[in-house]
Amino acid sequence: MSFVLPFVLSMVVAMALVPLLVRYAGRLQLLDAPAHRKVHLKPIPRVGGIAMAVGVLAAVSSAGFSPDVGDASFLAGATVIFFFGLVDDRYDLDFRLKFLGQVIACGLVVIGGGMAVRALELPAHVDLPRAIGIALTMFYMVGVTNAVNLSDGLDGLAGGTTFLCLCGLAWLSYVAGQGMALGLCLAFAGAVLGFLRFNTHPAVVFMGDAGSQLLGYAIGGLSLLATQKATTLLCATLPILLLGIPILDTLQVMVRRVLAGHSPFRADRGHLHHRLLALGLEHHEAVMVIYGLQAALLVVAYVERYESDIIVLGTFFLFGATVLCALSLAERTGWKWRTLVRADRDRGRLMRFLRRSYDTRALLRGAVFALTATLGAYAGLTVYETRGAAVDVRLAVWALSGVMVLQLLVRRGAALDLIDKGVLYAIVAAFVFIDVSIPAGERLIPRLDWGLVLLVALSTVVALRSSPSRGFGVTPLDVLILFVTLVVPNLPGLDVLPGFAPLAVAKLVVLCYALEVVLTVPQVAVLWVRLSACAAIGALALRFAGIRFW
Repeated sequence: MSFVLPFVLSMVVAMALVPLLVRYAGRLQLLDAPAHRKVHLKPIPRVGGIAMAVGVLAAVSSAGFSPDVGDASFLAGATVIFFFGLVDDRYDLDFRLKFLGQVIACGLVVIGGGMAVRALELPAHVDLPRAIGIALTMFYMVGVTNAVNLSDGLDGLAGGTTFLCLCGLAWLSYVAGQGMALGLCLAFAGAVLGFLRFNTHPAVVFMGDAGSQLLGYAIGGLSLLATQKATTLLCATLPILLLGIPILDTLQVMVRRVLAGHSPFRADRGHLHHRLLALGLEHHEAVMVIYGLQAALLVVAYVERYESDIIVLGTFFLFGATVLCALSLAERTGWKWRTLVRADRDRGRLMRFLRRSYDTRALLRGAVFALTATLGAYAGLTVYETRGAAVDVRLAVWALSGVMVLQLLVRRGAALDLIDKGVLYAIVAAFVFIDVSIPAGERLIPRLDWGLVLLVALSTVVALRSSPSRGFGVTPLDVLILFVTLVVPNLPGLDVLPGFAPLAVAKLVVLCYALEVVLTVPQVAVLWVRLSACAAIGALALRFAGIRFW
């Protein structure tokens, strides 16, 4: 289960740090002011990159990994790129200094870590001279770093596409037998998902250059760690498909600028998300379209994982040409997804219908009740089905029980503090750990656990949508949560992965978000939260002590 720890730890740390950093963003002068190219109308804190970096650092420090030269070089480069990005967020560095930081960071992993591409299949095997391999790999790394940085133009866009890229890279790392790269992919994915909780439209925080450059560097470097550290049947250019949308967006916008006689680095509104917005798509719709394109490329990458480099490159350029031609055709013919008048009329009709149909406060109460009931049912099912656990797991469960009981006795109905929240997330992780360790033959009803997790996900989405601070409709984050719940457990062969990592991560994503929603709903009584937590973890502790409830 060592591969699950980086994910859950980085997600929880990032999710916990964002509100704290937002509070002090003004004092730190880390605010993103409105501009003509930006869609937000008021200053937004850009401290998400700090939260993600600390989350990844906590995960790497606690997971007990043993990095080799390549891994250590990657982490050193990540430190450099984060530092330059943070300084840029604070002082708006000259682009030449930003580029210098990118070259130093990428050079550390490419040259210092020996991660340069050494050969290609075109379709015959071609060994590259070391200088050419280093030059091509440096171009790729710097390009991917800037691609994610440039694509960070809509709420949740860069974070969501990067999350999908990291999922693909985690699979690639597993196939290549690179455990450290797999752990790092999960650590970064967890941090991104924790940040996305606050970055989905309307965002309350941005990742800033510290975050976007770090994520761009990370997906570029992790793709090298997965493909260049060991001999594998996977082609060297497969990461281009896994990272396809950020690369395609950067290439198309630079080519358009050059053809128009401008500098390729000149800022404009020619990115894919800008063009989708101009076609009449709303903010969240444009983001979900790009999510869909990136997910399609992940499927294509899986299908072509053993093909030659020339076929992979050809597929990427064919895919990109199809997408760009469709966009250009829509722009030239004046096609619009919807007119503004119709959109306003439809939105007004929807809101009037919703107001007439039900009381949103009643819906919120119902969603929270269903959410807590299904969480309780999941905990009860896990307690019922478990037959035992390792000594260290038992000790952890007993320790959590003691801390939770102490919090209940000392604080009772007082507001939840950091100890409460930390223990609550640890309890969720403990239940998932035990759940995924139960053999299939000892299940009460096959797939009942996933049925309850699906109900938790649906209740979470409804609770978020009916909250007074949120509007109606489905956001990209909701889509990601449901995607994880519905798709991941049905993918073939995941039960053979180390520690059931994908299945555990899928459940952790849903249950941690559900817990976060419960803790932020004003109607939920703090005393009942502590009592429920004590009952759940206490029942598990008694079960491990040999006491049966049936």
